[in-house]
This record gives sequence, C-alpha cells and structure tokens, in this order.
Amino acid sequence: MRDIRNLLVIKWAIFIVALIGLVGGTIFVFTGRMPEEAKVPEEPKIEMRTDIKVVIDPGHGGKDSGTHDGHGVLEKDITLDIGLRMRDFLHKQGIPVIMTRETDEDLSDIDGRGRHLRDLQGRVKIIDQGTIAISIHINYISDPQENGAVVFYAKGSEQGEVVANKVLQALSSVQHLNHDFPVPRSNLYILSKSQIPIVLVEVGFISNAEDKQKLQDPTYLQTIAEALGKAIID
Repeated sequence: MRDIRNLLVIKWAIFIVALIGLVGGTIFVFTGRMPEEAKVPEEPKIEMRTDIKVVIDPGHGGKDSGTHDGHGVLEKDITLDIGLRMRDFLHKQGIPVIMTRETDEDLSDIDGRGRHLRDLQGRVKIIDQGTIAISIHINYISDPQENGAVVFYAKGSEQGEVVANKVLQALSSVQHLNHDFPVPRSNLYILSKSQIPIVLVEVGFISNAEDKQKLQDPTYLQTIAEALGKAIID
C-alpha cells in the first residue's frame, strides 16, 4: 500500500511541475534535473589571406544566355553554378574572392547595340580589382564529337601562361582535355584588356552528349570548381 501511495505522490509531483511550466508559457519535460541551455559550438574563424585576391567571372548572364543545347540547358546557368561553388571553396581556404556576378545578370547598363561590349567592359573593371582571375565558359561546336576542356590565356602574358598551365594540369585529372596545352589568344576582350594574370576556361562542350550530361551533374560541377580553385591558388 505504501508503494502505491509513493507512486501516486510522484505522479502528482510530475503533474504539478508540468502545470507550472504550462502556466509560465513553457513546457518542461521532467528528467530529474534542471534543463540546461544547449551550447552551439562556434565555427573556427578563418583568417583571410592578404597576398591574393581571386576574381571569378562566370561568363554571360541576364539577357545573354551564352551557348545552349536548344532544350533549356544554358551556358550562363552552368558557369554561375561553377563560379559560386569555386567562390565557396576558396573562402574556406581563406582566399578573398571578387565575383563579376553572383546572380543571373549581365554587367551592361544599356540595351541594344553595344550592350555586349559594355558588359565586357564592366567585367574587366571588376577583374582589375584582383590579383588573379579566371573566366568560366562552356563551349559549343557543330561537331558533336568534340569534347573536353580548353584553357586560353592572353598572348604574350608570361604570368597568364603560367596560370593557364596550372589550370590545365588541374583539369586533366577530372576532365578530358580538348587541347593538352594552353592556347594563347589576342582577340578575346576579357584576356587582352585585363591588367592582371587571367585565364579563360571552356570547361566542356554542351554540344557533346557526354560533356553535357556531366555539366548537369552537381557532383561533377563541384569537382570542377575545386580543381579550378586549387589551380588558381597553388
């Protein structure tokens, strides 16, 4: 009988504690001890480097979709995806990053004739705020057999060639190379007008079935982004 009475006393005690909690606006679960405030571990603070500032230029954007497959797969979306992944990867390494765009927009302030040039001029203005830059693009050609990555640098730029070789080497471990050497170009505005070492990377061919499939795979895009990031800061 005494055990039954003790049990009833315990039940009433639990009920009273719960009732008090409800009146106070808080529900307490009886655990035999006072509830403790959960401690959220602080994320380690990343010290950003001051000797480098990477500019990432996701090609195209806004009204300029870049190349496409004719079925809704757009260059501007893929380049932005890779660029944002690369930005996040570099931030975790303590590398400051400047993006020419972080949303689906271009950098032109006019419509119609001259729009593309104004966009390129806007990108170069941002690029020159950094110490090294990479412009990300996707290729297209009428021959569906062509595939792989191509890396361009400004003709005559020794520093650009050094960066291009590093990027090419990094890409070779994750993607087939369309050219096994960096290609010098003098007629690409982004390369010829920028005042810092810069490379333009055509990550793959949207006109090639295998490349297009990979370029829609988030895991593959993350791999590409990290490879580019490592090459830039190596």
